[in-house]
Amino acid sequence: MVHISNGIDSFKFVLHYKDGDGDIGYKPTDTYKPYDTLSYFYSCLFVQYMELQNGNYVYVKDPLYNIDTIQYEFRLPSLNDSQKPQPITGDINFGVYLNHKTIYKTFKFQIFLYDKALHLSNVIETPAMQRGS
Repeated sequence: MVHISNGIDSFKFVLHYKDGDGDIGYKPTDTYKPYDTLSYFYSCLFVQYMELQNGNYVYVKDPLYNIDTIQYEFRLPSLNDSQKPQPITGDINFGVYLNHKTIYKTFKFQIFLYDKALHLSNVIETPAMQRGS
């Protein structure tokens, strides 16, 4: 679902997951390396914004924080209620707000996550979307 108001685009996602050992997300006690606040792996779900520029999709620099990519990061709670590894399936619901002024009208998102063992999931891309005029 996409909602646009006042120049801010709002996106809601539902990510269906299936994990063989159920180690998606973190427990509240997972605060030490490599899951500490200074680590890339503090978050486990990542959403990256891409624009179609001159025929190619490119990552867009975040002007607010002066970093290479407009990226949204989420720290998920552990999705496995059991103390034992076990297969799990379900849906993760989340949203992002995009307040990015650009001349380019076509964009998409890449979405991926890392499990607790730091294994990278499949990287998925949304279909291309168009900004209004």
